[in-house]
Amino acid sequence: MKNRRFETNQSLVRKDGSLAFSPTGRAIADRRQSNETGRIQKVLGTTGPFTDAFKDAVLNDHEGILERVYLEKELKAAKRTMQALGNAPGHKPSQDLLRRMQSQPINRKIDCVLCPIWRHEHEIDRTAIAMGRYVFPLVSGELYLMTVIYDFATNLYELEDKYEAAHQANKDVVREMSAKQRGVMMIGSFEPDLVSSDELKEQLKYRTMMHELGYQVPDAGGWVLTGHFFIRVPHQTDLKELMDKKFPGKAWNRVQFDQVYSSGTLAGHVMKIIGYAAKMPKPLFDAPTRGDARKLHDDRLGAMSVAFGGPHFNGQGLDPDKFDLDAAIRQWALFVDGIGADHTFYSVESCHAQKWYSQSEMSLVRETDYDMTSSGEHRIEMHRDVGPFFLSKRKEHLINRSRAFRSRKLRHDPDWLRLTDVSDVDPGSELFSFDHFTVKP
Repeated sequence: MKNRRFETNQSLVRKDGSLAFSPTGRAIADRRQSNETGRIQKVLGTTGPFTDAFKDAVLNDHEGILERVYLEKELKAAKRTMQALGNAPGHKPSQDLLRRMQSQPINRKIDCVLCPIWRHEHEIDRTAIAMGRYVFPLVSGELYLMTVIYDFATNLYELEDKYEAAHQANKDVVREMSAKQRGVMMIGSFEPDLVSSDELKEQLKYRTMMHELGYQVPDAGGWVLTGHFFIRVPHQTDLKELMDKKFPGKAWNRVQFDQVYSSGTLAGHVMKIIGYAAKMPKPLFDAPTRGDARKLHDDRLGAMSVAFGGPHFNGQGLDPDKFDLDAAIRQWALFVDGIGADHTFYSVESCHAQKWYSQSEMSLVRETDYDMTSSGEHRIEMHRDVGPFFLSKRKEHLINRSRAFRSRKLRHDPDWLRLTDVSDVDPGSELFSFDHFTVKP
């Protein structure tokens, strides 16, 4: 029998006895831990720019960081970023950012989007919130992956405005869903792709995008802003209709929905989507490092300098006549650090999503057919303050007693976890109720 080419072991149990987020992560972490002189150790190196505290955290598998599929690429990008920052000793913003990247890496008090360890901690935290409240197998039919191509920007100054507009557009769509009394939970991140003028002209998807958005192709190229989201939405067709209306694309797939399938784990899917924030612009981090190839790449980046600084290039204290790979990486790093986590990542639990039942409550609903209609069908979406058979008529005993729900970013809510846990409740008990969290404290 021939050896299998692909990994088929779907176990989440790692060799050290801990549980991985996905079978792929388990296999990768086990392999990395068993190799003491592997590629991760090579990237970290024996000297700088990584600090000893950073190296120890990675090699000791802080919060399961060795499970990250693209950890090697992330470390290389962080290393290259710190080297580029260090190569501008007279540029204060660069040196300030370098010092923060080299500060205590675990449980930072200040967000550091460019730090792989901070990103890993952030992804775990956000994933734990989503999994604890909204994402579980019983609602797998309501789970989707959504990709949206938002807009094009000719430089980083414009790109910041595009981030603002994308966040506002998402907020508008959630508000419209709420007006329809439809719940939606979204969590994800934004990815800016640096695209050359030739790519914008030659690749069909970009040509179509530029034409339909009404842009002329700039000589310096520019940035395409894309969003990647993990979504729970019972009424997916309503959300897709609103997204397509907000972001029309006649001849290109501007808004794409994909059902979440059973491959991997739900937690793995969520972390993968949030992890798109770790993707770095290829022209900067897949570039030659020396020789004639490096010089040619520097020349090409020099022609794209306007895509970084725009008309106010010297605002960051960088000389456009000396624009090379290091300068491009510094400009990009300062931009990413400047927009911060609030712009890089996105999450929302709409006012109606907050009224959905918990995993243990949904188990009881399915066990008792609590939501079954007279025609033998189950409700598509239930809100705890109105029950399974109404859209907006609040239960009489909850009038003037229920909490006020407003759309918000995903957050930890110990009260919700405590008051909606009915895993040990007898459904026939007179004490059983779905109203414990609904009633305002």
